[in-house]
Amino acid sequence: MANQFLIKNTMQDMKALDSTEIAALESGTYAGVQLLGYHEKGDTPAPIIYQFVDTLTDPDPGSDNGGSIIVLDLGVKLIHNFDVEVNVRYFGAKSDQLTDNSSVIQKCINTLTSKGGTIHIPIGCYFYLDRLVFTIKVNLVFSKTDDRSRPSLVSSATNEKVLFLANANNGGIVNENQLSAAFHPGHVVDVRDDVTGQDNWLGIDQQRENPSRASYNIRRQGVNKFRIVYQHSKDRSNIIGNGTTFQPWRSEVVLHGIAQSSFINTIAIGDMVTGSTSKGYGIIRSIEPSSIVIVLEGFKFINGESVVVNGENSSTVITNQSISANIPLQVMSVDDMKGYWGFGTAPYENRSLLSIAGELTVAPTRSAGQYIEDNLVNSTVSFIPSIAKDSYSPNNGLSITMDNSKPQSSRRLTLTKRKSNDAIGHIGAVRAYGNLNTSTLINTSSFNVSSIIRNSSGDFSVQFSSPFSRADYAVALSSSHPMEFPYVFAKTITSLRIRIAITGSTNLVDPTGIIGFICTGGDV
Repeated sequence: MANQFLIKNTMQDMKALDSTEIAALESGTYAGVQLLGYHEKGDTPAPIIYQFVDTLTDPDPGSDNGGSIIVLDLGVKLIHNFDVEVNVRYFGAKSDQLTDNSSVIQKCINTLTSKGGTIHIPIGCYFYLDRLVFTIKVNLVFSKTDDRSRPSLVSSATNEKVLFLANANNGGIVNENQLSAAFHPGHVVDVRDDVTGQDNWLGIDQQRENPSRASYNIRRQGVNKFRIVYQHSKDRSNIIGNGTTFQPWRSEVVLHGIAQSSFINTIAIGDMVTGSTSKGYGIIRSIEPSSIVIVLEGFKFINGESVVVNGENSSTVITNQSISANIPLQVMSVDDMKGYWGFGTAPYENRSLLSIAGELTVAPTRSAGQYIEDNLVNSTVSFIPSIAKDSYSPNNGLSITMDNSKPQSSRRLTLTKRKSNDAIGHIGAVRAYGNLNTSTLINTSSFNVSSIIRNSSGDFSVQFSSPFSRADYAVALSSSHPMEFPYVFAKTITSLRIRIAITGSTNLVDPTGIIGFICTGGDV
């Protein structure tokens, strides 16, 4: 019988070893105890072997932790080395959806050596992730629905497998899950819609092949932030949406009962708001008379709790919440047929090379045709719209490029034909324009004009809001009356003096119509 194992069905049975069984372990009659289960036989992944600890020759392993170190009823200790892989069932975790297994999982973390390891948590073993303390390199593998640590806006009832990384390297808190290979390592997500067996899980109106879909989601503290979605439908009549979409999200919550009156100090848009109990938090977007609207950054608030802003606790509590989860922001997409890109639109192959929906803002410059402020444009940019309808050719279209050959204060956008350096025109060359008449009022369509002064009959001075670099700018004048001739009398970098004469004479006259002026250059 030497070197055989003493077999026990449960942890309770093993802890109740009698003196005869202990003596047989001590003498070597048994090589150890084979445990077939924890609470009952077969409830662990596989039987494991515990070794007898000789108090005379072996070092003391420590106190009973319920898994790797067991102290018997008679005081004798047994040990099992789990190395780098631990299943929480070996420490007594229960998959009954009723037992909080947080303390058991913490014991598993504590039993790992300094080299760390992976702890496997079976489906149904619920716990609180935020109650665990990670002091070494540990990975947890568990079901999403079993982590009860924080309420989340994101519904998750499909038991997704979660790999939680707590393995910060020496370079800082960078939790990495590395994929390595001798040549071209890659992470592949393969949509196998040809594999059957889960069709009973399809949703309402959901089909296996229309569309095939794969997604990559980024969340922060349980709140959706960004998603990349690929989808393809074999039904080409339903072409909208075939391709890849890059979709950012924002979630907003109206906290009723919380307002400026809830605080002694002034709160402002952009301040961080934190729930005093829930630890939900977000950034103030607007302040209303009896509520505040926040952009939710993590978790959920709970009704009846106060909030903290800038270290001050509110004097009132949240009475109710209005949640707008997953508000889509501007999307970027590319279709899978012709490769056309879209900003603010879904993937759609029947469109131009580049489609933009909504307002496109590059920088707070003035509109096309006007002078671009010096401090806003200081680098080369290029915008190439193609005139080809069905295909893009680099020889077709126009190019809008920042001219960096000039000093920064003189740079303009130059419009050229593709594959040509000959400028068709400049965008941003107009330095000032406007209209004048005897009212001397600035026309609402004027630009860079601070005032228009009537010096005398037919004599006007235009003052510029921003001075020119040089006074050798060009001026174009127009008149709405054939007998009234406007001309430039004087130019400086800060003003323009215009006189209006009767055609064919030197006599000045106030205009009966509108005199228009456009100033270009003066900056080269």
